[in-house]
Formats: sequence, structure tokens, C-alpha cells
Amino acid sequence: MTFKPGQSGNPKGSAKGRKDWRTALRGKLEAAAPAIIDDLIARATEDLRIALFIANKVLPDATHKASPITTPLGLKGTPAEQADQVTGALAGGKISLDESHALMTALGGAAAIRTNSELTQRLESLERTLAELTGTTNAK
Repeated sequence: MTFKPGQSGNPKGSAKGRKDWRTALRGKLEAAAPAIIDDLIARATEDLRIALFIANKVLPDATHKASPITTPLGLKGTPAEQADQVTGALAGGKISLDESHALMTALGGAAAIRTNSELTQRLESLERTLAELTGTTNAK
């Protein structure tokens, strides 16, 4: 038997008012939640594993939150000089390791983009010079 598009595999459907097992389970868990939570909290004072379980389920994961980089450094100079300033600020306790890592990653990315752009310009200049010397056109 084939079904037409949009037609259910069970033409009669499920019985009216019948709840899915997940809905029934959710209802029972919601009703028992206060007692379960009280029991977990009481056990957490005696069992570190339960305390860690609660912390992992309740507290937000701080490692995955993006936040803007703010720095009092006012970086100046070449990328190498800026990296030295970041390293000095980390060593001097002015910025945290996470801030230092974020700044170094940003500086490295900016330096890579800058280098790529400069190399592209130099290559295009060399291609133009070569085309002029050989009398050919560079078809791109």
C-alpha cells in the first residue's frame, strides 16, 4: 500500500487523549522534582561526585562564552612590538592569561592577513612588470 504525499502512515491516527510515554515521564519528573532536588542537595554535602554533577548541570559553562577583549595596553608599534607588550603585560600581572591568549591570537591573525595582502600586491606588481617586459597581457 502506498501513501499519498501528506497522508499519514496510520490513517486512523493514535487514540484521542492518549499521551506519549515521554509526556507521561515528563509529568512524573516534574511532580517529583522538588523532592529529587532536595535529596540531591542533601547528598551533595557528603558526596563530591553528586556536588560535581549538580554543578555541571546547573552552572553555566564559562569556557564557551565569548566576551569582548578589553585591554588597558594601548598597543603600538610593529606586530612584534605589540606581542612583546602583551607578553610584558601578562608577566607584570596587568592582564590575565586568557586575555593574553586572545590578544596574541588576534595579533597573529591580523599579521597573517597583512602579510597575505602585501604578498598579493607584490606578486601583482611583478606580474605587471613581467608583462611589460615581455609585451604580453596578463588575462585574469
